[in-house]
Amino acid sequence: DPSVVLVYTEAKLVGQALQPLARTLFGALRLSARELRAVEGIEVFRGLLKRNSVAGAGSAVKRRLVEIARPFEPGFVHDEWLALIACLAGRVVRLDQTLLLYRQHGLNQLGVPTSHLARLRCLFSAAAIGRRSVVARLQRLHARMLALGVSAGSAELEAVEATLAFALRRSALPEARFLRLPGVARLWLAGDYSRYARGLSTALRDLLEPPHGGGRIALGAAA
Repeated sequence: DPSVVLVYTEAKLVGQALQPLARTLFGALRLSARELRAVEGIEVFRGLLKRNSVAGAGSAVKRRLVEIARPFEPGFVHDEWLALIACLAGRVVRLDQTLLLYRQHGLNQLGVPTSHLARLRCLFSAAAIGRRSVVARLQRLHARMLALGVSAGSAELEAVEATLAFALRRSALPEARFLRLPGVARLWLAGDYSRYARGLSTALRDLLEPPHGGGRIALGAAA
């Protein structure tokens, strides 16, 4: 199919000695029912803005996608960046067949958390990265989309702009952790954490982030 530029698949998680871990990649990532229903189209792009569910080892891409995606933007994992650009360059298709054994070991570049303890570690490490980096990533993606000629008013550009606006609101939360609670609560009650991020886990990251990791960024910087 000439319109398809990237295909990715479900994977079965296995341990270092290839022992089954009774988990799949999508299961371990806890993709929502809405994300699982989205096998292609704008919903895939919106899901990728929340989190990367594409494993490079379980993907096939057209060469022209790599040429369009170069140079890879800093702050993005290679398969994440390819998947996002693929949504702009053609069709992205997810296969729910388990066609890959995703081996988990001590030297994985990223790996997948398979226990409650591992998820807690990921939560604290992600909180330490800071909200500022999220804004910067989205700004780079937005700039690249404009450079690629994505038209104003397109569903993809509007999705990035809405997610960026949410990230800017997060970046404006106070430095002191105890002062962030009202702002986090407002974003939670508005449904923004589920709409533009990973729900409760992102809200907890905003509350746990070290004081030096936040910082305010002017809305004008989104351009």
